[in-house]
Amino acid sequence: MVRLWHKVVHDLRILPDEGVCVEALHTAGREGLPDLAMDVLATLRNMGIALGEQHFAPIIEAFCKKGNLKEAFAVLSTVRECGINPSTETAHPIFSYIRANEDLLDAAWEALEALHENGTPIEITSINVIIQACIALGDLQRAVGTYQLCSELGLRPNVETFNFLLSGAIATQHRELGERVVEYMKETGVSPDSQTYERLVVLCLQGETYEDAFF
Repeated sequence: MVRLWHKVVHDLRILPDEGVCVEALHTAGREGLPDLAMDVLATLRNMGIALGEQHFAPIIEAFCKKGNLKEAFAVLSTVRECGINPSTETAHPIFSYIRANEDLLDAAWEALEALHENGTPIEITSINVIIQACIALGDLQRAVGTYQLCSELGLRPNVETFNFLLSGAIATQHRELGERVVEYMKETGVSPDSQTYERLVVLCLQGETYEDAFF
């Protein structure tokens, strides 16, 4: 399929429209064909199409299907280079892949360390998706540990980082952790959003003393 795309676009010089390119990207993502995905992305760039997150998510999915976490994380940095703030939704294929077991969590962290050692900028979204996977696997301690390692990669947590930690506190009914997360937010100067308050209310309602939910 990669050869077919290359023949049509490069040899026959037939330029598909954006709709065809998007469909090709989704096919590449589903089938685990990162080479095709990157070729289609190059075609979109040559066409002068303004790239968005919807163009990068299938590429991340394709790399995950091939088990190449390092390149999947690297795509998030490419998204930033294009002037786009990579979101958790764009990184969702990574979460879906690494949530399967702890070995894949190890592989994800090793991939980030390798990128960092090579001088590739790391996105906080990458840390957030690992925290999200830790919580999905019920490993709250590892989720907190991942947060605490942000500084090693030169990263500053954002509000999503803390919201995921609060979700973990809710899942385990760990109110003390929720209070620690609030302190972490104050220390780092990150402002809460509506989801933060929603999670704090839910956490307060889980205990016998629920007056703090009203506060």
